[in-house]
Amino acid sequence: MKTLKYPLLLLLSVLLFSCSKRNDLKIMGINGDVRWIKETSFQPFQKDSVWVSEVPEGDIREIEVDKDGFFVSLKVFNVLDELKQIALYDVKFQKTDKISVFDAERNLVGYTLYSYPIKKMSIGIDYDTNNVKQTEVAILFENGLPKKQVLMLPNSEQRIRWDYNYDNSQNLVEEIISDNNGQIIGKKRYRYLKFDSEKNWIKRLVFDNDNKWPEDIQQREYQYY
Repeated sequence: MKTLKYPLLLLLSVLLFSCSKRNDLKIMGINGDVRWIKETSFQPFQKDSVWVSEVPEGDIREIEVDKDGFFVSLKVFNVLDELKQIALYDVKFQKTDKISVFDAERNLVGYTLYSYPIKKMSIGIDYDTNNVKQTEVAILFENGLPKKQVLMLPNSEQRIRWDYNYDNSQNLVEEIISDNNGQIIGKKRYRYLKFDSEKNWIKRLVFDNDNKWPEDIQQREYQYY
């Protein structure tokens, strides 16, 4: 059974807060003046002892970035390249900002409101279209990177916690998921296969729990200013 998927949309949204020396690219450990990122997952397959990316699976994400390193939009496509969702970001983040979420026909299906205190702990609160709080997330940063993340559900004692470990190059190598009682309910490990000239990863393996065979192959494409 696969563990909980990394909450990418929520995490990317929460990371968007204003700071003179920190932007979204730096928080994600991405180097260079990136203007566009595409991330695709593939079924793991080995050919002549080499991991190859042939059969895509899951959603495809495209992120547009402005010249200051802040996200402008996140588009989610299915494997048939059909647009599923668009998140649009106001890049002038100061205190509290709202992100509109649209479906493929660009109908408003909800919005997210975030508050960014000037602390190492960022708080994000997710609301539906009736302004009812759905989830709340807190992220603790260490050395400029997310170290711990806690997801809190409304009207519930339930908490889900993610702990992140990095290598010396600030690449994520391990993600540990635990419940309210500190019981580990899932792990993900990452092994990097290829980097571009800016030392950004473009191919990595994702392992679920302690499995020796990878869950999938993730591949990134970048465009630079």
